[in-house]
Amino acid sequence: MESRTLSVDGRSIHCVVAGTGPVLLLLHGWPTHSGLYRNILPALSPHRRVIALDLPGFGRSAKPTDVRYGFSFFSRVIDGVLEALEVEDLGIVVHDLGGPIGLHWAVEHAERITELAVLNTLVFTDFHWMVKLFMASVSLPGVSRAITSPYGIRGSMRLGMTTRPGRDVLDVYTTPFTSPSDRKALAMAGRQLGLGKFGRIAERLPTLKVPTLLLYGTGDRILPDVERTMTRLAEIWPHATKTALPGLGHFLQEDDPALVGEHMVRFLGERG
Repeated sequence: MESRTLSVDGRSIHCVVAGTGPVLLLLHGWPTHSGLYRNILPALSPHRRVIALDLPGFGRSAKPTDVRYGFSFFSRVIDGVLEALEVEDLGIVVHDLGGPIGLHWAVEHAERITELAVLNTLVFTDFHWMVKLFMASVSLPGVSRAITSPYGIRGSMRLGMTTRPGRDVLDVYTTPFTSPSDRKALAMAGRQLGLGKFGRIAERLPTLKVPTLLLYGTGDRILPDVERTMTRLAEIWPHATKTALPGLGHFLQEDDPALVGEHMVRFLGERG
């Protein structure tokens, strides 16, 4: 595995690259980063050239507070990363906030997408009240500071897992946010995506006609309507493989990375 720091629009963007062959881009959500996939990369890298990205505002990437963390901003970063790494066609794995970000990019570049894996995420505009509560919380200064504090991040990870995380796991996600500016950027990334575009993304999902895996933990307390989301996606993509993992939570990559890796490798192996 190789840690890379790229310059995209004058900002440092970090990623981890491993393996050879067809490219598979891994996108995380809130409040995680490329480390969410650290225990799955060894299983994936024999089959794909895997790029686990730290989106801006997260992980070891730049955390600017003078930008709007909207779909266009994230898309420009993905474009810049792929250009720097000389990637044309690719598969995408998305999770949590990385779901709408990755799917937005994918429907804009459908001709470049070779395969798609969707893990616990949100897609449609009829948001669950938990999502609405989160959006309201990261918009309120006092509450936002609490949620993005080390205590708040640890709480989010515990809520999102069905196994009990040790301090070593929790430190993976609290370490990148050491300053008030870092935590401000995290809050901005959580509230500025632009919910109005979700409907337009959903309308264009049928244009993605590639092999697709819908893989999700059913014990998701952060996105409790994940079963309904995946069922609706399976209706849009009747060719998709829909696999529920009972007993796993929102951060299924942490709950049971071996099982998640096994299902993803099986999916990838069907295409060589």
